[in-house]
Amino acid sequence: MNDSFAIRKREDLAKLKTLQGRLPQGMLEITAIKGDPPHELSLRIRLATARNASYPRERQDVNYVTFQFPERYPFQEPTVMFRTPIWNPNVYPSGKYCFGGWKVTENLELFVIRLMKVITLDPAIVNPRSAANAEAARWFLETIHHSPKLFPTALVEEVIRAAERPKIIWHNIK
Repeated sequence: MNDSFAIRKREDLAKLKTLQGRLPQGMLEITAIKGDPPHELSLRIRLATARNASYPRERQDVNYVTFQFPERYPFQEPTVMFRTPIWNPNVYPSGKYCFGGWKVTENLELFVIRLMKVITLDPAIVNPRSAANAEAARWFLETIHHSPKLFPTALVEEVIRAAERPKIIWHNIK
């Protein structure tokens, strides 16, 4: 393996670990790392999403995602698979995520933030017009038309900002 590819994978993993530490505990957890440099990575992401077309009656709060990195990553996109059901225009029924365009310059931390927005069905990120799941795309467009406040299910940027705010610690003065 080319040293520059190995370095990039290690650096991306380090940035992802930093993101994990910045977020509220349990929101993002690296559950498995295979290889050094990593060739496979598993995550648990705790964000509400649609499990099926019955959302919001039926929702999913925990999502398991696996990344497989090709030898020439980042010049080749990783394979990203959802291991839990997800009803999303940008995820194939098989669970494979449809990138709609891989960005070589986007590190893993930034990509995972984008993926979190996909999970929350953020209208600014989800692309129903280039759908991997046509039924989910129709459902998303219809649902957002009738109930626009349902999406996103969480504001990822707000969660990150809130987690980064300094905590005020009060001490009793004697």
